[in-house]
Amino acid sequence: MPLYQAIPKDPDIDPNVAVDPANFYGALADLIQSENPYGEEIIVGDITTEFDNSPEQRADKMNKYAEIGVRLMGWLRGFWSTQPIVRCNDRMTITEKQQSFHWITMYHEEGTARFPNDDNAAPNAFDPPTAVPFDIAGPNANAGGRTAVQNSPDFELNQVCKAIYIPFKYKTKEEHPRTLQAALLIGYVGTGGGE
Repeated sequence: MPLYQAIPKDPDIDPNVAVDPANFYGALADLIQSENPYGEEIIVGDITTEFDNSPEQRADKMNKYAEIGVRLMGWLRGFWSTQPIVRCNDRMTITEKQQSFHWITMYHEEGTARFPNDDNAAPNAFDPPTAVPFDIAGPNANAGGRTAVQNSPDFELNQVCKAIYIPFKYKTKEEHPRTLQAALLIGYVGTGGGE
């Protein structure tokens, strides 16, 4: 849960006006495709639609995914859309939490690469240091009284209980194109919230 004002709050989605799940997943596929930072020319394995979501076909489906490098990871890897869990955080042991992934999100996203936060990120942030023992933007960057701003509390810790790893290759936009490897990582984060 956000502790500081710099961390955006998720919008309150009215269940009476929420979009159809089929439209959501279709739009999500378009979003993933359009936001691929490696371009449009990708090489992927065949993600099978041969099997349904029944427990009886689950093992065969996972084996087909494994053949093209798709991996399911995290504590909730054994749960899926037709075999869901209600809630996990309040019943997880420390060992089970260690099977999850913990993603720290820094705010705000439009800040500099080395210091993601800006000086207006959070009114309640820690006071910025008055002296910085290292450069933040090259030689003599701190000359003239310039100092780095570190709004240290401006982060959110997300517990990713299930992650899907999907490898792919892409061709670079160069005079002599190369084929390089990348992957798509989709994580499911439980917020512990509710109605």
